[in-house]
Amino acid sequence: NNEDLVLNFSATTTLNGTTLPFANLANLTSLGATNLTGTIQTNIGQNYAAVVTLVGDTVLTGQEVTFGSTVTGGSNDLTLNFTASSEVDAGFTGINNLTVTGPAGLNGSITTLGTQAYQGNVVLGGATTLAGNNAVFSSGINGAGNDLTLNFAVDAVLDSDVAGVNNLTSLQELAINGSVSTTGIQNYAADVILLSDSTLQGSTGTFANGVTGGNHSLTLNFT
Repeated sequence: NNEDLVLNFSATTTLNGTTLPFANLANLTSLGATNLTGTIQTNIGQNYAAVVTLVGDTVLTGQEVTFGSTVTGGSNDLTLNFTASSEVDAGFTGINNLTVTGPAGLNGSITTLGTQAYQGNVVLGGATTLAGNNAVFSSGINGAGNDLTLNFAVDAVLDSDVAGVNNLTSLQELAINGSVSTTGIQNYAADVILLSDSTLQGSTGTFANGVTGGNHSLTLNFT
């Protein structure tokens, strides 16, 4: 129990945690291509050095995770449940619903077929475009000076403050609960819905389809 496991196979390794979850490992390292399904739990880290393919709905749990190559979803759900930041970038493709329960680092173009749910704080590592059916950001976004584009067919919900973003573009309906601060522009191409009293601050604000206030106060501070 609580030992390290290193898998080094020339052919694809399949980890199936559907019936009996992988558990009581300290660190899990897979050096070759890996298929994942079910629940894979480690007490410390998971390191996938090569291509990862989801062959079923997958839940990964531990302290930290590293993906050295791409993650192909195969239209399956992926849940990342790590205490350290989970880094997600353009190499993640074909995922149905993506859930990150801890902090997340985002970079590049990330598209899901269904929902993107970020329950921990999100930090942008570069210009980021997020697309899918709908999205919820529960604990805020730190833009770190990068651009953010949101393109969700149903809506996106900013359920906490957004700060440090350069330019923010929302192409579909957006619900705001809190403050949104950018150093550059804020461009809202579709409906904006206020879920609480809100302050929007930046260089320029554009509202193409108006704002539904829901009896909340709105402060605009654009220079």
